[in-house]
Amino acid sequence: YRINSISEIRLLAIADNFQHQYSHLFPDRKLLLLCPVNECGVKSQPRHLFSSTTVLKRQRATCFEFATLLCSLLLGSNYDAYCVSGYAIKEMCLLDQSLQECPLLDTEAKEQESELRPADHLRGLRVHCWVLVLARSRRVKENFFIDPLTGNSYATDSDSFLGIESMWNNLNYYVNMQDCSNGCAEMVYDVEDLKMWEPMLYGATSKMENRWPGGKTVIRYRKSKLERFAPGLSSVGLITRLTTYKDLETEVALVKEWYQDRKDHLEEREVNKVDNFMTECFKLRCRSLTAGTEQEMEFSNARSDGLVRRKLTPHEMIETFEGRSDFLYYRHQRVVERFHRNKSKPANNDVAKRIFLVAQQQIELTYHLMDYRFSLSRRTFNISTSQKFKADMVCTFQVDLSEMPLGTLALFDMLVALKTHKENVAEQIGKSVEEEDEKQLQEQKKDILTSLLIQLGKEEDLSPKDAKKIYQDCLAEMRNRLQMKANLIQKCYEEETQRLQTKQQWYQKSQLHLSEQEKDNYQTYCF
Repeated sequence: YRINSISEIRLLAIADNFQHQYSHLFPDRKLLLLCPVNECGVKSQPRHLFSSTTVLKRQRATCFEFATLLCSLLLGSNYDAYCVSGYAIKEMCLLDQSLQECPLLDTEAKEQESELRPADHLRGLRVHCWVLVLARSRRVKENFFIDPLTGNSYATDSDSFLGIESMWNNLNYYVNMQDCSNGCAEMVYDVEDLKMWEPMLYGATSKMENRWPGGKTVIRYRKSKLERFAPGLSSVGLITRLTTYKDLETEVALVKEWYQDRKDHLEEREVNKVDNFMTECFKLRCRSLTAGTEQEMEFSNARSDGLVRRKLTPHEMIETFEGRSDFLYYRHQRVVERFHRNKSKPANNDVAKRIFLVAQQQIELTYHLMDYRFSLSRRTFNISTSQKFKADMVCTFQVDLSEMPLGTLALFDMLVALKTHKENVAEQIGKSVEEEDEKQLQEQKKDILTSLLIQLGKEEDLSPKDAKKIYQDCLAEMRNRLQMKANLIQKCYEEETQRLQTKQQWYQKSQLHLSEQEKDNYQTYCF
């Protein structure tokens, strides 16, 4: 009772999500009793629900705790029982039997006493919990209720029960979708009917996903057998197996298996029992980059320029940045730059988007949206170098009309700064292109078949003859490289052997006149 298992934690998450959806769809209904806390601080039912063990020890509990204990005992005895959360009359909720006559008295006296029951201004609002036993097992002929506080049984159309919100057992939780304005007399207790009861866990759906009874089916044909498995049933991802036989005596000739959702990307396996060999087919694990296609790269946050993502297409390049001091987060090769909001500047002076239109010789600036405004301020500069700067070379749309427009000198300084920035951006883009070209060149250098493909004059759509020739040339080149390495090793070995022999001859001639230091150096050289 003190901790929840992984499955229980997952179930609590499902219940919490179900509660949110229920409260959103039915805001006028009371919240469901789904995940209360028990005596150990672990979520259970309802808001505070002691465990059945504690109830048996204390011999004292609420109607929810007694109903849970009774339902557990009935389920253990193979009854189809449910705990029911709903509304009952005042006397049943408070366990008030003072207005009732002893069961041993005659029926007429009891009927007279029932007429004296006072009116209850909270009728239909008093929450109660009881047990429902369905006529599905243990020879129970019809459904009936059990009040856990008294132990008395009631018919399901009894006027003591005024309505039902939900019911549950050890398998599922069901929300009542029927009208209880006239009590429980006309209610239907078919929990499989989704129009009447909304389940929290869709166990029936998972059975439908199995597709076949038990999750698999076997079809026998002439000299073959076809087996199909539900997705997720096999731990190895097997979904189809086809077995063919050599004859009617069921001697296996070929086994083909199809797989799905495997980590190693295995899709098909073929086992030839006659020739004793196996063929496996895998799907492409990673896509190769080819010219003229869209490419997207991600970079670590250790880059000094803050680049985190670069997207290349045949006609453009888009770069995304993070954590830059100038608030730049987007750059388009055309060139489009976008900037986050800089709170230290007014919105109408803080550039949100900067576009360099090289062909039109223009620079467009779009500023951030001001508070309580619906339009953005804009400014367009003509950067023609053949003309001297004039005020009419700048087109400005200013949202705040009360603000003084910029003077000619301020606009000129802004244009000079934009031209300088344009040159810097062009230089950065050039470096980016060079970087990509260098990467592609390095990748080509790593490919040992590049030189062979160039010699052949083909890079795609190789014929079987060309592929075989490249294979043979590759093997020949590998043998040549191995031979060159072996020759180099042999040459180094011979040179070292010659040096050692020379050193040994010197030692034989001079050992009588050598000092201790020279002898130690000689031994170190030899060993």
